[in-house]
Amino acid sequence: MMTRPSLAWRETKKDMAAQVAAGTREENWAEHLWPEAAVEAIDAVLVAYETEAAALVADGAAPGDDAVLAVAERAVTGLNAADEEHGIIETTEREELCEYIEAVLEAHGVDVTGLAARRGFDPGDLAGLWRDW
Repeated sequence: MMTRPSLAWRETKKDMAAQVAAGTREENWAEHLWPEAAVEAIDAVLVAYETEAAALVADGAAPGDDAVLAVAERAVTGLNAADEEHGIIETTEREELCEYIEAVLEAHGVDVTGLAARRGFDPGDLAGLWRDW
């Protein structure tokens, strides 16, 4: 499974802080781009999403489309709330989050492309069903 975007953002901030401390970089622009309160809010949503996605398949059965969509919707609306409060989801973050939402489901055996075909949305845009960012 791909790295959770919030973890990647924290790692970038940490690396840049080390570069600033070493004198090889003048500014840690990542601190401004991804303030810790915003990263924490997004991380909390993604952790809950990962837990819910894993629970979908915990009994070994393939989850139904409605259950999968409900889990994805809760994650996306949670990200909507985090972005409304902190305003950090821009193009790059949007792309990373959309990809991650689908990757988590796929890692648990959900055929997101098949789901898209059955439910009439574009493959690669599951989050687009609910996202405000």
